[in-house]
Amino acid sequence: MPCRALAAFALAALLSPACTQAGAPAGPEGRLALGVAPLSLPLLTDACYDLAVTNEAGDAVWSRSGLCASQYGSPSGDVSYVGTCDASDPSGDGAAMNTVTLKVVSLEGDTGPLADWRDPCGPPQAPDGCQRSFACVENGDVAVTFDLTVMRAAQQGFFDVAVSFDDLFCSAKVDCLGADDGPLLLVHDASGARVASVVWALTCTDGDAGGSLATTTHLYMNALVLDCDGTEYPVEPWLGPGNVYPGGVGAPPPLVQAVVFRGVQQLASGAQTVDAVFWNVALGLDADFLAAQGAGAVCTLKTTATASRGPLDSGATPPGAVYPVIEVAVPITTGAGVTCTRHPLDGAAPHDGVASTYVGVDPSAPASARVAFDGVALQSAPGLVSAHLVDACAACAADASCDPVASPVCACLVGFYGDGESCTACGAVAHCTGQVSCSDGTDEVCDACASGYTLTGGACEDTDECALGAGTCDANATCTNTDGGYTCACDDGYTGDGQSCAAAVLTGAGTQASPRSWSDGTYAASCQGYRFPAAPYAYSGSTGSGVYTIDLGAGPFDVYCDMVGDGGGWTLVVNISNTTTAHGSTTTAYGTITTTTGAAKLSDATINALTTVGYWRYDCGSSFNAFVNNDQQTWVSQTTNGYNWRIDRGRDGVFENAANRAGYVFSDYPAQPVGHSNYAAVASSEGNGCYTATEGWNLNGHLWAK
Repeated sequence: MPCRALAAFALAALLSPACTQAGAPAGPEGRLALGVAPLSLPLLTDACYDLAVTNEAGDAVWSRSGLCASQYGSPSGDVSYVGTCDASDPSGDGAAMNTVTLKVVSLEGDTGPLADWRDPCGPPQAPDGCQRSFACVENGDVAVTFDLTVMRAAQQGFFDVAVSFDDLFCSAKVDCLGADDGPLLLVHDASGARVASVVWALTCTDGDAGGSLATTTHLYMNALVLDCDGTEYPVEPWLGPGNVYPGGVGAPPPLVQAVVFRGVQQLASGAQTVDAVFWNVALGLDADFLAAQGAGAVCTLKTTATASRGPLDSGATPPGAVYPVIEVAVPITTGAGVTCTRHPLDGAAPHDGVASTYVGVDPSAPASARVAFDGVALQSAPGLVSAHLVDACAACAADASCDPVASPVCACLVGFYGDGESCTACGAVAHCTGQVSCSDGTDEVCDACASGYTLTGGACEDTDECALGAGTCDANATCTNTDGGYTCACDDGYTGDGQSCAAAVLTGAGTQASPRSWSDGTYAASCQGYRFPAAPYAYSGSTGSGVYTIDLGAGPFDVYCDMVGDGGGWTLVVNISNTTTAHGSTTTAYGTITTTTGAAKLSDATINALTTVGYWRYDCGSSFNAFVNNDQQTWVSQTTNGYNWRIDRGRDGVFENAANRAGYVFSDYPAQPVGHSNYAAVASSEGNGCYTATEGWNLNGHLWAK
């Protein structure tokens, strides 16, 4: 069973200096409170300690021997004691340094003194006792803490000696002999023959069955090293289980094979059953390599190991704490002969070489003095022991996953690709709303698409709702597929939003022909009003483009309407016919516009009144159209030469057509201030026309308003 002692010291200011111990140096003082936590050693009846305090000059402040739990504490081993410290500062550096020295004198059981324990405050690691230095502050409080672990020998299975590690039992050995004291023949070479073998075995238990990963027994070990006259050959015990070198390939020269065994052993402890984790390695020696060595050549097996309940921080012994470790240095061969025998933990010569010792006795030692371990093994699932490098996940990229217990391999997260140590993100998949995965950045695969798209081979393809009959259009409407959706439009003779269509028999529906108008004798205010009427009126697609009668409020007059191009609803306001057509400031038209040919122009007041939506459309001859938004911001921009407009045909913010370069522009000369209306009536405004880079100005064209 384990044995653990925690000694804690606290300093508190004296209320008065009257409590000076006899023989202590004169001067300002503080108060020292000593506490030793209970020992968890079963059958323990008493624990005794020696305590001494010296001042900054090295003079004794006070000392006390035989501070026993039976007198100053409880049978479980805890003690309490209050003394003084010297707050004088002969060096004048502002810190009155005192030193506390603690020694564990004896541990008592029911049958007398216990002998099978190792003193953490004795030689060889602490020949002068465990010491802590602290500043004694006059009228001030200071706390000083010791953290000690006591090891006690025990017996377990085939192991000769077991040592407790802070509530854990551990045992270990190096063995080169078989049951008949002959050579241990355990490992096979590449031919299948058994060869002389060496076994390194380590097992520990925390006294519990099972437990979480945070509390279960962890075994820590560095690489096993065969040091043959200064040349080191490492073996990594976190590999395996089973053969480390399949077929013997890659085995270091002194070996033909290494075999790793890991598992959980069920041990009975009274009425309780506990789990013991074991981590063993068998090394098969290479007879040819040994035969080639000189008569005095020596190969020594080396490693360092320890155990803990739960993981050690960064795989290293705790800083500033006394912690037990097992150090292995066993000569295995001399020349061609195997010279090792059985080497239990803390065995005596010539069976020594596997020794338990303490590290971290000096709390002032730097962090580099901590003993760090390369690998760790633990019970990762019931009955299953896994092992991995302590820093198995240290090299992983930020966009990679790695579980040092379940899967200690760097793996790029979904959406990234690479070897795990380096991951770039997968490219985007259009219209993907799920996760994108890839293996090399060229084979992106999506697992879920946005509404209106279908997952096809990892890509998101447009869903043709109309072809699939998945649209919700009315039976009297036409379904038109769009990218990611669809539209519904009522058929001729029907009105509605396309989702619901009714026969166009409302009052005043339809238009009269020659010229076209509402059938109830009223007029719309523009071509736009006829093309997209409000209830109770309805547009019939059969009426098409042509002459319509409109009324802006001053009486009806005829205009020419384009009801087909660019969505329909455009009113023709200027015909440009192979010449300059000036705006002027007149209020009368230059001609009646009932056709798309011939020079003609509506009055400025009429043109301005017609822009109910605010769009202009220019076209030159048979060329494609250019569109301008009447808010001076969206589809048009004046260039720096002072009189040319740039046109954004696609209405996407890209001004791809510019006068005197390419495309088609309705030019306004002389130029108006930036931001003015695209159509303005100015007395001196002339030069309106169409232009292309190859044909120049004054082409046939039109200006439409909407």
